[in-house]
Amino acid sequence: MNMNERLAGISMPRKIVAGAGVVLLINSFLPWYHISIGGFGGASASGWHGLGVITWLLVIGLLAIEGARAGGVLPLNDGQAELASLAASAGAVVFGLIYVIVRLSDGHLGFGFYIGILALAGLAYGALRLFQAGAAMTALKGLQSSTESD
Repeated sequence: MNMNERLAGISMPRKIVAGAGVVLLINSFLPWYHISIGGFGGASASGWHGLGVITWLLVIGLLAIEGARAGGVLPLNDGQAELASLAASAGAVVFGLIYVIVRLSDGHLGFGFYIGILALAGLAYGALRLFQAGAAMTALKGLQSSTESD
């Protein structure tokens, strides 16, 4: 199977999750907020501060999982891979929302902040659709039954 066939076979929830992840990663380097000190100038900061670091590491992990799945080199079955993508997406959304809430009181919000909110919403939507697709839930039930039999 060539790469074009693999990419054509990717489900819509996976495309949404991967697309939102790419937007979030690029956006993490944009200015999220500005602080000005009256008459002395100011500074701006990207998303790579505080809890933002955890969010972006989870997004990088998510993109690595989805890239390996698209390339056919991930040593997990579909259910386990979807569960890993779902966990990374959910973690990124939770830590991203906490980061956004904390940043609301840190000076003037930059355009990266608003793009980040939209991309987090897209990631949350994609993760919800991924969960509703069912393969992750089947894998979770399989893990639960295998631990109960031990």
